[in-house]
Amino acid sequence: MFNCSKQDVSLLPSLLLLKNINIDRRIPSISYNYNTVRYYNYFDKDIKFVPVINGSEPFRISLQTPLPDGFVMDSKTGVISGSPTSTKLIKEQTYKISISNSYGSAFSEIKFQIGQPDYYNESRLDLCYNNTVEIPCGSDPNFPRQDAEFLKSDKANDFHKNYTLEDFPNDFIFVDKNRAISWSCAIGQKGKDCADSSEVPLLSGNFSSTYEEAVNSCNALNSKNLVKGYAGKKNWRLPEIYELQTLLQYNKSPALNNEFISTSLPASTCDKFWSNTSVNSNPSLAWVLDSIATASSIAGSGVSRTVNKTNDISKSCYYCISGQTFFKPNYTDNADGTILDNRTNLVWQKCPSGFNNDQSCSGSAIGLNWSNALKYCASLTLANKSWRLPGVNELLSIVDYTKNVPSIDPIFPITTFPTTNPLLFFFTSTTQISGTSKARAYLTSFQNLGGIFGGTNQTTILIKSNSLRSVRCVSDK
Repeated sequence: MFNCSKQDVSLLPSLLLLKNINIDRRIPSISYNYNTVRYYNYFDKDIKFVPVINGSEPFRISLQTPLPDGFVMDSKTGVISGSPTSTKLIKEQTYKISISNSYGSAFSEIKFQIGQPDYYNESRLDLCYNNTVEIPCGSDPNFPRQDAEFLKSDKANDFHKNYTLEDFPNDFIFVDKNRAISWSCAIGQKGKDCADSSEVPLLSGNFSSTYEEAVNSCNALNSKNLVKGYAGKKNWRLPEIYELQTLLQYNKSPALNNEFISTSLPASTCDKFWSNTSVNSNPSLAWVLDSIATASSIAGSGVSRTVNKTNDISKSCYYCISGQTFFKPNYTDNADGTILDNRTNLVWQKCPSGFNNDQSCSGSAIGLNWSNALKYCASLTLANKSWRLPGVNELLSIVDYTKNVPSIDPIFPITTFPTTNPLLFFFTSTTQISGTSKARAYLTSFQNLGGIFGGTNQTTILIKSNSLRSVRCVSDK
């Protein structure tokens, strides 16, 4: 017979507790070891989520939420892997995974969003104007169908501010959720809200950098964290001009996204941002994005212009970008006087104002003032579509910086573009809101020359009432 002492009996609760713990350990658990949403786009390949699994085998692992096309889960290991197959935006979603065995069950989840590389922003201007003041949208037939009347909620600038990954808690970045690309703080800033400017280069009290310094600084981010890269990313670079333009938000002044732009970058110290885009005909010049706002100058917040890479360094700042954006141009000539942009699903008038809407675009260019430009597009019945004067970001979406004059895909007939004429500028329906008078509208140029007037500004602002410029109308697919 087994005899136990009082001391042995006192140990029984502990022994039973250990036995229960051992039984509990047989119950499965699964964890993907992160709590932060991940962002990917079409260019991100071979994505993998590897879980940590505990418990007694055999397991049954299953998905409670279907994965996007291109992704699969291994039902034995719980590993989720794949590459995006769609170029379209798939909004953030929680994907739930269950694991079970004969002892019980458990759940885990991952969150990710697949961005759209060629996603374009609307202007976000939500008010309408005549030649000088605000008016109710649709109230004046002389100023019809402005971009404020066609806002779509899914075309907003949308940033995840102060985003960090678990392994890099001090590396704050800004994630453009719609495109799934990342931005750094500006010109040496760091920390939450980019509030630490202790390492910012200064010239006479102003932020300053050359083009070469901007390129090198962005490349240097790839060597941070023992070559793991800043925020764990190893493809940091200076952005192209069309990527900088995605930061614009024309319903405010300065016209830079207030979810993104740092309040510690006032125009008094930083009035332009370098891009990696050179001028084709003069590589010593680079495109920059103005961040200042003026009421009377052709320069203004949201204007793209060219500057010398070496000499124009005062108040020159930069952001760095990680990720790939935008596809090559992808157009279809519909053979009915219209051209479809397969990236944005915008339909464009093939032949601009003054030309006939035929396959050869017979005729000659005619310039219109802003009111007449709005009315011209509103009255157009081409291909039985409803037309409008494009917003500034819509028109910028067809600029091709790899070409000179005209800087546009040749599917748009080159013969419809003058070579050195103000009619290379096209009106947009976007009013410049800085200043008390709303007398100016944004225009987009289709020459990439670096000249004195047209070439220095890809986007500019001009007086609505007396400026005569070209018009190309847009519609939705």
